[in-house]
Amino acid sequence: MISDLDQGDVSETVKTFFEDSHDKTPSKKSTLTLQEVDHFLDKMSTLTKEDEQQNELSKITRKCTSNDLKYIVRLIKHDLKINAGAKHVLEALDPNAYAAFHASHNLQDVVERCLKKSEDVPGLTRTLSIKTRVMTPVKPMLAEACKSFASAIKKCPKGMFAEIKYDGERVQLHKSGNDFQFFSRSLKPVIPHKVAEIKEYLPKACPHGNDLILDSEVLLVDHKTGKPLPFGTLGIHKKSAFKEASVCLFIFDCLQFNDENLMQKPMEERRKLLERNVKEIKNHIMLSETKFIQTPTALSDLMMKAIDEGLEGLVLKDLKGVYEPGKRHWLKMKKDYLEEGSMADTADLVVLGAYYGTGNKGGMMSVFLMGTYNEKLASTKLVAASKETSEMKSNPSTSTAKDDDVMDTADKPATEVVGGDKGSRGQKRKSEDAGSEETSSKKAKPMCMYGSKCYQKSRKHREVYCHDEKETTAEHAEDSDTTLPSIFTGTKIIIGDDIEDSKKLRRYIIAYDGLIIPEYQRNKATHVVSAKADAMDSSQFLVKPAWVWESIKAIQMLPEGDFEP
Repeated sequence: MISDLDQGDVSETVKTFFEDSHDKTPSKKSTLTLQEVDHFLDKMSTLTKEDEQQNELSKITRKCTSNDLKYIVRLIKHDLKINAGAKHVLEALDPNAYAAFHASHNLQDVVERCLKKSEDVPGLTRTLSIKTRVMTPVKPMLAEACKSFASAIKKCPKGMFAEIKYDGERVQLHKSGNDFQFFSRSLKPVIPHKVAEIKEYLPKACPHGNDLILDSEVLLVDHKTGKPLPFGTLGIHKKSAFKEASVCLFIFDCLQFNDENLMQKPMEERRKLLERNVKEIKNHIMLSETKFIQTPTALSDLMMKAIDEGLEGLVLKDLKGVYEPGKRHWLKMKKDYLEEGSMADTADLVVLGAYYGTGNKGGMMSVFLMGTYNEKLASTKLVAASKETSEMKSNPSTSTAKDDDVMDTADKPATEVVGGDKGSRGQKRKSEDAGSEETSSKKAKPMCMYGSKCYQKSRKHREVYCHDEKETTAEHAEDSDTTLPSIFTGTKIIIGDDIEDSKKLRRYIIAYDGLIIPEYQRNKATHVVSAKADAMDSSQFLVKPAWVWESIKAIQMLPEGDFEP
């Protein structure tokens, strides 16, 4: 059974061994009703002793076919593997039922309203209202990754609010009179010590809000600097280490204000309502920092400012957008997403373990545990742990694994993990020892920001930076005799969006030792290549593309003044 369980689907294991059991014979025909299964699950949830649970399970197996028992196990595991989620089922009741469930998260209320709607006026189609209920959590609206300033403006043609992306904990606050409820992003209750202070200050900040549903972020704020502290400091032990800090609620949206549901109101109206009704209390109750943006340049400047201040990034919201629970219709912008991820930090990791997935990925290892190579522990070995006690030297829950209980990482291939939004995309590297120079984070070459698209052929550059998995210094040794001159050394160049053949221009600037930087780093640029006379700041040289071509011909950087637009 242990080896069968290792395939990752416990329900299939139960079915197989139930069919082969001599103690309990499966029914040949299914006679179970949904009501009986529901009653069984309710009863099981009240039992706390293992023998009582076994007795209850034994009772229902007398009526089960092997397939019945398989799906009872899947119900308990919350993983039916039928490719039909809540959306498919609820939309069979009513086209608006799923949206209504997202808004109220009250299944019984939605089903009852669907039935009542059809009973009131038979044959007449009426739209099911989408409404919230205070003290019942609403699925939060989410944001998708945005990789360029132009695409952000394109998605919000009438303008957007750009908000600071706070590195705290998402909290949905519900207030009904003097009663409060706080829900996390996953709609679970927030640990009380993290939000206790908010109950004192919110009634003072919003005296006219009797019934409220607010979308917000909670984090610690330093009293001296007024700046938020890093993620994770809200923990009860870490929080006590910051004596000069307080819990602060940053409010960025309002879903309900007293009796009015605001989810179908545009973002700009919801924001105005917050500004009218919330009086900020410094370091305790604050509105999120936001700015109205209409152009790519304004957005890039704000993003650059956020990066320079060490902030996580920006969240972009369409001025006319409504609040859509569970939908990724906001945009989030971080340095990891820009320039195809070239600004993201890199790390060399090895696969230490794997977890079986759920749903369509049940039975497959789909989540991986990664680790870095530690030279100090190079002699340790690892072996797979098992729940079968006969296969283990000691109980892992009560003792620490010894050196000979650990797997040898040198036998495992190195994997490069590229940062992603919902997990990591693994790129297989050459099967070199995990203890080799390439895997050691201490000795590894940093990745060139241009990756495999880099046009610099000099041997010196190739020895310092890594470009792709197939590259070796020897492969570029032959290029050393034909190394291009370093004409644009020390320059940081922005190529304007008005340049037609920008890819070719970019290639040549890089090949001749220039550095191309994105628009949002304009304050660090030395040159801007553009045909527009107003495309620069006072600290930069503005030149036409001809400056690049003529400098290459002359094998030296020519005076910029001769090439102004």
